[in-house]
Amino acid sequence: MYWWNVDSLADELKKGTLSEKEKMKYLLAESIVTAAAISLVSSAPREASLIASAIANVAIAAVSILLCFTANGGSNGRHFIERFVCLSWPVGIRVFVYMLLPLIVLVILARIVEGERGRLPEILTLAWGVAAGLWIFLWIRRKLIVISTPVTE
Repeated sequence: MYWWNVDSLADELKKGTLSEKEKMKYLLAESIVTAAAISLVSSAPREASLIASAIANVAIAAVSILLCFTANGGSNGRHFIERFVCLSWPVGIRVFVYMLLPLIVLVILARIVEGERGRLPEILTLAWGVAAGLWIFLWIRRKLIVISTPVTE
């Protein structure tokens, strides 16, 4: 895995010599860094629940990518990055749409019950985010299993 030498990486990509396993490493590294950065930036006041959410999001991303890679056939699989990235878009949108209204209703109800100073709405939002992440990756994994299974006639 190249950490600095962009030209050599570009050369391998051009020649088609970069294996699926090596491509997965780049996706995994980029996803972990992105999840950590987003989680840490969004947890500006470093409250324990927000830091726990950031750690959970990074762990979910890392483990899920590895499980999806295996579901796609592992090192012998084909087109993992393309499949993973392409499936992520519609699956992510659908999970967002399916989960948004219930989350809004639960947060409003929690605010009514606990008032503005209660922690339940924050906890619900964090838990909902973790659940959404799990749902997205499990859905993608299931589709990768279907895609990578040979067609029998």
